[in-house]
Amino acid sequence: SFIALSSLVWTQLMNPFALADISEENDDSSADTRMAQYTLLISTANIFGALTFIWLFPASKEECAKWKRKGGRSTAAAYGTAIFTFVCITYTLTFSVLNMIPTTACLEIVGGD
Repeated sequence: SFIALSSLVWTQLMNPFALADISEENDDSSADTRMAQYTLLISTANIFGALTFIWLFPASKEECAKWKRKGGRSTAAAYGTAIFTFVCITYTLTFSVLNMIPTTACLEIVGGD
């Protein structure tokens, strides 16, 4: 679901960078610069996203085995994960459906013109 969310957000961000309407007729060096900046933004955001959640993984096999033996119950973590997942899936589904309907696909919030 993160891949779908990421793809959707990057599609929505194409409009502010004026990348949604680039074609062979209007392609120039400034369009190339905007595309390079956009690519750098995507890469940086994905790296920070990975670094944000990497601490949730066990540091070693021993720690993984300890977590498996001990188990654990964190109500706050469970609610946080459930809410985050619900928001991501709802956002992705909503905007994906809006993007598929021809009358709403042109909305700026969806990534249209």
